[in-house]
Amino acid sequence: MPVETIAPGVHIIALGFVNAIVLADDAGPVIVDTGMPDSTEKILSGLQELGYSAEDVQKIIVTHKHIDHTGSLAALKNATGAPAVMHAVDAALVRMGESIRPVKTAPSIFSKFMAVMMRMTPTDLDPVAIEEEVIEGDTLQLAGGIEVLHTPGHSAGHISLYLPRDGGILIAGDAAIHVMGLRHPPVFEDMNVGMASLQRLSSLPFDTAVFMHGKPLHGGAAQRFSDKWGRAARPEPLVSRRTSP
Repeated sequence: MPVETIAPGVHIIALGFVNAIVLADDAGPVIVDTGMPDSTEKILSGLQELGYSAEDVQKIIVTHKHIDHTGSLAALKNATGAPAVMHAVDAALVRMGESIRPVKTAPSIFSKFMAVMMRMTPTDLDPVAIEEEVIEGDTLQLAGGIEVLHTPGHSAGHISLYLPRDGGILIAGDAAIHVMGLRHPPVFEDMNVGMASLQRLSSLPFDTAVFMHGKPLHGGAAQRFSDKWGRAARPEPLVSRRTSP
């Protein structure tokens, strides 16, 4: 399973169209997001490539409830014995085996295409216990310190993660994606709230941004966010343009 190292202790495991992230220090790894159902073996293989076993996993952090992020949560918890961490708003649904609330498609051709693809994916989950809930401003004493940012919009309980080291590393979750360029996600529970979250992220100091969909941005990532969303954030144009990653 290909593993890409972004910075010391920050690794991406590619799971097809979605990524899982491994954050690690001397105490062991933390997994961020679990991909679609049947991704467990890929994640465990990636951990093994990094020199870890399933039993080494300290916690599993989930950025939000959608099935491409929670699909293997139950299986991965069973394999590792690690507790799960989420924002309370989305944790409530995951505990009931639900992964979706009503969403609206953003006004661009790219978004409309991606929304059609999303509607073709399953939404049912096995109910999963979430042992720890986090809120805005929490700091997890793991992997050198992980700051929790509540970034709703794509999902009401969406969180991003900030590592204040190595020039600042933002784990955007699905607050933004990096597919055919830097973009907002194709669907939102509340687009205005989502745009406000992106404006807020644009004000942070980070050199690197990591996404659950698409490749990371290395060097000057905060400036890229600020150029796109730092002022009056607006939806993408109706006519999509090919942009460089």
